[in-house]
Amino acid sequence: MQADIEGAVRAVEVAKDFRWTWKGDDVSRFCDAAGWQIEDQRTYGATLVTDLQIDKPDSFVGLDRSLLHQQGGTKESVTHIDFRFTDSRLPAGQRRAILGQLNERLTAVLDTPTWSDVEGQAAWYLRRVIVRVVADDAATFIDLVNPLYQRWRDETEDR
Repeated sequence: MQADIEGAVRAVEVAKDFRWTWKGDDVSRFCDAAGWQIEDQRTYGATLVTDLQIDKPDSFVGLDRSLLHQQGGTKESVTHIDFRFTDSRLPAGQRRAILGQLNERLTAVLDTPTWSDVEGQAAWYLRRVIVRVVADDAATFIDLVNPLYQRWRDETEDR
């Protein structure tokens, strides 16, 4: 298998309905809801193992309490959770088609994306979570982002 679109959509559906507080315990609660496992937890992040049927079903959790506190998140610590939905050696010619299939499915679940580009990247700014579909030379993944962290990212990109 080169992509697990169904698994990715299932995880996004969990994220859409999840009661995000963006506090540390969200990691274990989200894992329980998604059927994922915590592999390793550190001060500035955690590594998760997803249930997606791909060659490297890993996920990364970003933690940065001081940054979120500066943005108004008094007890928040989780900045984002990203996970791959394709194999690590996805042929470049297939990336756009797979992103198109995923975005079509996510649009059915989340409505029209807030933004998208010609390469197939897209984002949905929901009330409690930002869902980003991102691709670069090294990975094709979904990023579930704390809205405070996304606001900080947007502001720093504008500078």
